[in-house]
Amino acid sequence: MAIGFSICLSSALTLYFIPRAILDSEVKKIFFDLNLLLVACVIGIVFIGQAFAKILCKWYIDLILMFAPNDRKLGPLIYKNLDSHSLKNLKANLLYSVTICFLIF
Repeated sequence: MAIGFSICLSSALTLYFIPRAILDSEVKKIFFDLNLLLVACVIGIVFIGQAFAKILCKWYIDLILMFAPNDRKLGPLIYKNLDSHSLKNLKANLLYSVTICFLIF
C-alpha cells in the first residue's frame, strides 16, 4: 500500500504539479516539488528494500558463516533470533532510512 501511494504521489508530481509550476515560472515551488519527488522516491525504495530484507539478511549470514566455519553451530540460533525480532528490526530500519532521507533532503 505504501509503495502504491508513493508511486501515485510521484506520478502526480511529475505529470501535474511540476509542469504547472514551470509554466507559471514559480522557481520556489518547482524546487519544493522536485525535493518532494526525491523524498517520495527514496521512501519507495526503502519500502521495496524492506520487502527483500529477510532474503538479503539470510544471504549475508550465510556469507559470514561460510568464512567462519567454527561458528556454523550458531547459525540456527541467529536465524531464530532474527525471525523473532523481525518486527523490531523492520521498525528500526525504516526509522533509520527515513531519518537519513530527511537529513539529506
